[in-house]
Amino acid sequence: MTTFNLISTTLCALLIAFAFAIKAKERGILSGSLKTGERLTGTADKLHCPALLLILALAAFTSLYKLTEIPAGVNIDEAGVAYDAYCLVNYGVDRWLYRYPVYFINHGRGMSAVYTYMTALNIKLFGFSMFSVRLFNAALRVAQTLAVYSLFKIVKGKRSALFASLLSTLLPIFFMVHRYGVDGYPLLAFFIIALSLLCQALKAGGLRRFALAGLAFGAALYSYALSYLMIPVFLLLTLLCLIRCRKVSLKQALALTLPLLLLAAPLIAELMVNQGLLPEIRSFISFPKLPAYAGDELSPANIPSTFLQSWQLFFNNSIPHSAIAPYYTLYLMSIPLVAAGFFLEAKDAVKALKGRRLDFSLIALSAFLASYGTGLLVGGFNITRLISVFAPLLWFIVCGARFVWRRLGLLFMFIPALYCALALSFYSYYFTSYNEDNYPIIYFDAGATELYRELREKYPDSFMYFLTYRAGATYTDSYIYALLGGLTSPYDFNASYIAEPENSSYGYNRFYIPVREIGGEIIYEVYENCVYVVYLPTTGETIDSLLEKLDESSLVREERYPYAVYSPQGLGQ
Repeated sequence: MTTFNLISTTLCALLIAFAFAIKAKERGILSGSLKTGERLTGTADKLHCPALLLILALAAFTSLYKLTEIPAGVNIDEAGVAYDAYCLVNYGVDRWLYRYPVYFINHGRGMSAVYTYMTALNIKLFGFSMFSVRLFNAALRVAQTLAVYSLFKIVKGKRSALFASLLSTLLPIFFMVHRYGVDGYPLLAFFIIALSLLCQALKAGGLRRFALAGLAFGAALYSYALSYLMIPVFLLLTLLCLIRCRKVSLKQALALTLPLLLLAAPLIAELMVNQGLLPEIRSFISFPKLPAYAGDELSPANIPSTFLQSWQLFFNNSIPHSAIAPYYTLYLMSIPLVAAGFFLEAKDAVKALKGRRLDFSLIALSAFLASYGTGLLVGGFNITRLISVFAPLLWFIVCGARFVWRRLGLLFMFIPALYCALALSFYSYYFTSYNEDNYPIIYFDAGATELYRELREKYPDSFMYFLTYRAGATYTDSYIYALLGGLTSPYDFNASYIAEPENSSYGYNRFYIPVREIGGEIIYEVYENCVYVVYLPTTGETIDSLLEKLDESSLVREERYPYAVYSPQGLGQ
């Protein structure tokens, strides 16, 4: 696969170089190839609608196939979404007893609301299951594919739109981030939908279209907190360009921004609560104060270090649930296309600004600068924080490929053929070998909820040390898997929950290593009537010593990889 990656990337780069060479010599497009291409294009136009339906069907199938099985386990934030949604449906509050919060506390640092509320709707309609938890993100990918087509039909024409929608179905990042239910990743789809509506408004005019675009950008604010900065920056850059080009009236600008501000008002209030400007509000709709407010993460001082790490946008294989080697986020062959497309769109944008005329390249550059620039403000590279940048990156890929088509005619067909070959290999790997090669996946519980449920059925009144997910040096976040496995009432949970790392517990559940120091000696508290679940991949002297102490006890040890389970009578009969 590595060889094919190199070949496809090299061939793509050569095609782009050849196209630029032809343009530089002003020899135009290869005439024979163009005529053949035009004949084929005429035939292709007749199959345009069936081709689009086929692409949408492919997006739907790949989104739903083995949805609850791959990736294996439940993501730590996905578990939070699932339990909060369950609580909303059954109790009208989230896990911390807030009624319908505009922003969820989750594990303390917050979580955007749209995914949890849509999951609650799915649970109400289809019952509680991991399928209901992951369904919204899967469905959103189909909507995203259709929005990509709509966007590029406006800005580049029908043929480019079909190619773009095909790419959004074939590129790994547009698929993998829709395979599990967390906040953050939906921002990509929401941003593309809003871009499509904005470009439609700019092309067709009409205050209603601008208002609809404003509502779409406002809805996007509820998909990920970084959008609070990214979307205003994007709209500011865009409006400045449009004012320069005299392509937007005051009424149109107001029609775009007022619906956005209306939808943003609750989030502004939430920010004021967490800045200490307003007291916490508990009512029919709640505005909670986060115990670990993350607003201070944004700083211009982070730009140099995050910039140096941002090359990982094209790779990111350190987080296997977002990208995997050797396919990465966009396939390696996309890199020269992104570079070519960025150059072409930047050139057109400069010309448009100088000539004071509307060109959609201004939208592409504004989207890139806003997404990439605001992502750099957050310390440490994280693909979630930069997820919206893949919308303009897709735009640049299409522009680069379109340039090859216009200069080289039929030679362009190598590009979609290579993408299809790479996607066939990627999907084949993902649906057959991905789980085995990446199990257990970091930040996923790997079956802890099912294990908890099984243990509680056999040992309902035993204390259980549930050490399944390690966050830093503690296991406090394991509580969410116990809540999810037992579907505990949030009122019962809050009645006994202790959050301190060295004493994290609720009910009969413990989420800390049972160790204490007496006279300088470390004592491991191993009790013969308790249950212990220990995550085996965890390394370190403390956990190894605990396992050694457990092995010396009379408890029955059984392995449910990646866990070691110690219990009085075993899991057996």
